Amino acid sequence: MDKYVITLGDFLKNAGIVGFRYMLEAADAKEDSDFGITQDGQGLWIDMDFALNADWTDMYFKACVQYFGPFTVYQGVLDRISKCIDKIQIGKWNPGKEEKEDLKFINDKLLSNSYQAGFENIKHDIEMQEVYQILKKDKLNDKLDVTDLEKRLIDLEKFLQQPKCRETFIMKSVIYTYINRFWSGKCFLLRANAKKDMRELFEKDFSEPFRKYLKTDHVKAKDLCIDCGATIGPKEKNSIAFMNEVGDDFTRKRSAFWDCKVDAFLCPGCTFVYALSPLGFRLFVNKFVFMNINNDIHALLDVNSKNGTDSIEGEKKEDEKYSQWFARTINILLKEKTKEISNIQVILRGIRAEDRYLLGIVHKSMLDIISMPGTSNALQLLGNILI
Repeated sequence: MDKYVITLGDFLKNAGIVGFRYMLEAADAKEDSDFGITQDGQGLWIDMDFALNADWTDMYFKACVQYFGPFTVYQGVLDRISKCIDKIQIGKWNPGKEEKEDLKFINDKLLSNSYQAGFENIKHDIEMQEVYQILKKDKLNDKLDVTDLEKRLIDLEKFLQQPKCRETFIMKSVIYTYINRFWSGKCFLLRANAKKDMRELFEKDFSEPFRKYLKTDHVKAKDLCIDCGATIGPKEKNSIAFMNEVGDDFTRKRSAFWDCKVDAFLCPGCTFVYALSPLGFRLFVNKFVFMNINNDIHALLDVNSKNGTDSIEGEKKEDEKYSQWFARTINILLKEKTKEISNIQVILRGIRAEDRYLLGIVHKSMLDIISMPGTSNALQLLGNILI
């Protein structure tokens, strides 16, 4: 069975590997058949037939919607619509400050430039287009007759819950709130593409080049990917500068390279993996967190997992203190063979535009201490205590 292997690298590539695994699981791909872990524990392999025939764009969008959806403005709008409808139906609609703010939130978010651009892309593929058109002409307000307001809110809820609307509006939030904290200037994050179809852009810039690369014979190719070392043709080269805080615009700043000849290029495979890095981080309220383990992919995947029982143990709930989350995460690490784990990088990044990566280290000596019975028991107790 031919396989495409993705090996461990820097923390962003490793986050991409974790995101890749999450995407595959979200798509119900079969482990040990469609994908798996290499015998040496240093890479993630993808079955070549599966890779060539997979709808990577569909898998990517569904994974982003599944994970980020509950944190988005879209969910906030639906929650407020539901709350307003409930108040009206139980006879407790008494427009005050809270109610006015809820209606304003619904109007402002649904009529933002990004949401309007999204609507224009899907309006011919959905039903109830008139509901959104009416909102654009006549915003919701507390002066409306309560019966009319209830009908409009119910119609708006039905409109938003259509699968095409749900994906489009969630992705608009995800792109401009989360993904652009990791990469930009490419695909749907290129300013000139703001009003274009997001799926078509991702297919063109990431998915299709990845498939073509796997099909192509590179015997005569001369350039090498700076990450995996694979050969790449002249039309397959991608600058790593699309990743935030990784490099400058190499087309304009060439002085860092020998003879000013830029050779820092990624192959389409590594480019695709780096694009998945946001899915590898876990989002805790207003911070992204990633624990980087370079020497064992099993530990890397387990400690950053979003699925299964380990995820329930490691994910931070909104009503949980950071100390408790840290204890839960360390407990997952303790399930691994700590003797084989060296220092662990902990990478944090806020969700604000001005935030940057913050790197910390959990040293091997600390792991040795917390693996001692007394410390380990205390961490397990702390990890199980809820506020």
